[in-house]
Amino acid sequence: MNRDIELDVLLRGRKFKRLVDDLYRDFRDRYGLKQAEVDVLVFLCEFPDRTPTEIAWELCMNKGHVSIATDGLCKKAYLLSERDAKDRRIVHFTVTEKGRTVNREILQIKDQVNACLFGGLTDHELDTLCAITAKLIAKIDELSEHCGRS
Repeated sequence: MNRDIELDVLLRGRKFKRLVDDLYRDFRDRYGLKQAEVDVLVFLCEFPDRTPTEIAWELCMNKGHVSIATDGLCKKAYLLSERDAKDRRIVHFTVTEKGRTVNREILQIKDQVNACLFGGLTDHELDTLCAITAKLIAKIDELSEHCGRS
């Protein structure tokens, strides 16, 4: 494979997305969750005070998918939602104990995936990968702002 194709495959994330879909399939089926719901739940456990707009931006999802995911998580009792008292347009989410329990299982799967995926890398290689990734993300954010997609 040439460098351009390899970079395109990596940056578009299609192979990784397919791997994640395969690895989480049994888990999602057991709990009746969609991958977007899994992603939003994990995000809200880590960053509990984020708005739907912030969730959409950080997870690179459109607002409609975030809305569908949060509605599904609320119906399944993984999240509670509450309108802001001062501004009814703002919704606050709280992860329930049931949601935190499921999140712990998700994190165990994620740790196993990371161990398999990065297990062959030295600490130096992993540090280099993280540094390069941080630079790429910063550049992507900069380009996105330049394109008016902030």
